[in-house]
Amino acid sequence: MNKYKIQHAFFRLVGVIDVSLLFMLFLFISYTATQNTERQLTFIQDEEKKIDLSLSTILDTAKDTAQATLQSMNYLVFCNCSEQGKLNRYANKVTASLRNELFQYAEVEGIFLYNSACDAFYPCYRGMNFSRLRDELRQLHKTTLDGEQTNRWLITLLEDKPHAFYLTHRRYGSMLLMVDLQKNSKYLETRERLEPVEETTFEFVQHPAEPPRHFVSAHIPIRSVDDLSLVYTARAKSPLQAFSKTQWILFSIIFLLLGLVQIAFFYFQRLTYRPLREISNSLDKIASGDFDYRIQAPTDIYEIVQLSDTINHMLDQIERYKTDSFNLRMDAVQAKLQYLQLQIRPHFYKNCFKNVYSLMEIQEYEKAKQTILAFSDYVGYSFRDVKNFIPLQEELSAVQNYVNLCNIMRRDVELNFSLDTACLPCNFLPMSVLTFVENSLKHRKVWGILHIDIRSDIFLHPDTGKKMVRVTIEDDGGGFPEETLTSLRQADVTQLVYQPHQIGITNVRYRLWLIYGKSATVTFANRDCRAIVQITLPYELQPKNDF
Repeated sequence: MNKYKIQHAFFRLVGVIDVSLLFMLFLFISYTATQNTERQLTFIQDEEKKIDLSLSTILDTAKDTAQATLQSMNYLVFCNCSEQGKLNRYANKVTASLRNELFQYAEVEGIFLYNSACDAFYPCYRGMNFSRLRDELRQLHKTTLDGEQTNRWLITLLEDKPHAFYLTHRRYGSMLLMVDLQKNSKYLETRERLEPVEETTFEFVQHPAEPPRHFVSAHIPIRSVDDLSLVYTARAKSPLQAFSKTQWILFSIIFLLLGLVQIAFFYFQRLTYRPLREISNSLDKIASGDFDYRIQAPTDIYEIVQLSDTINHMLDQIERYKTDSFNLRMDAVQAKLQYLQLQIRPHFYKNCFKNVYSLMEIQEYEKAKQTILAFSDYVGYSFRDVKNFIPLQEELSAVQNYVNLCNIMRRDVELNFSLDTACLPCNFLPMSVLTFVENSLKHRKVWGILHIDIRSDIFLHPDTGKKMVRVTIEDDGGGFPEETLTSLRQADVTQLVYQPHQIGITNVRYRLWLIYGKSATVTFANRDCRAIVQITLPYELQPKNDF
């Protein structure tokens, strides 16, 4: 696949992700708007229930008081009296008693007594609000009495406001209580708290109708009064009105973050993936035999520039060695270049960056940074000048970094060390233990958690008596295939034969032979489906001269 096709695939992928994210954000905003409306209606319904409870308490108290008055002596005399003078006196006593008990409730607006024998009407108002309605209330009292609508609450509009009336009577006398529903303290409190919206109503209604189109409504029937409901109706909010300022600020921040993530991803793609892809293409040219080709690092990232410079340095060495008569050194450098090329297989880098991309997509930025740092350490170590000796401790640290990087991506490797601390500072061949650990992961046959055990110890050679270092790498990945085990045991370590398989193993064994001859060995074995590799070389603390 050429660069043009990869670029198009990248932009298609980003486009699909952007459209998906915007669609999800649209759904989220729509859902939030719906939830805001539902929460508003739920709040209104809860408030309506509280108002209904408050009104029912007051209406029941007024009714109980009226029923209790029926049994009082003053009221009994008033109901059976037909003398005007005596009637006035007892009417005043009943009115005074009821006023003391009922006018403590703001909703109770009036108490009206009527004696049909004398056609006498005795109104008692809260202040002078209803004095102008005296005749109208007198007629209402008589009409209600004639209709025998007694001992229950009735609703009548008075000055376009719904009022509840309760009538009781005995012989000549009757009593009418008037309650203004809209003076209920809980109703006034809720009305004050409601967010002012265009064309909003919150009132008591008889026989509520369905709300008009584009309106939302919440209503609850008043239990103590027949055919009366408390109704809230408001025009549905537009999308711009559906959210609070805080929600709009949060949405704006989300939009901004989406934009920043896209910018960061494009910048990251330009800064890392493109240069590595260029290096991968360059390695293909070099692997085909074009050793005159030189890599131009199209980036400012230190590790990638170091990688390019290292490969170019290797190519420069090959160019110098072409004119050198020492074929042994030429073979060693070619083996080193082939090993280096093996370590930078493009698929491993692609997997790393795909994992970083996935972590950024789900906003796991901390894990993404850990992956980049671990990958940077791995690249820096992989492309160091491999002809230098290093302490065994540094090689094992590189192994640990490599396993950490794999676990960030897959979490399926468990690495265990059992080390003699005296071995850690001794000279060791770079990329040796790491090569066999990479092979353990690459050629595993059993899926699940791969257990890798690394052990080191010091012993005396039985023939020479020299101190030797032994490092054992053991894994439970299924062991070596029999044909592979036979091939490794029969291989001639003194000859570097270039082949498509076992390049890393051949490279390690050949470099050990170049440096130590027969003093260093690499052995292979299987035990209970476990592969075992053992590296043995002389124990040295002084730096070894480079080849």
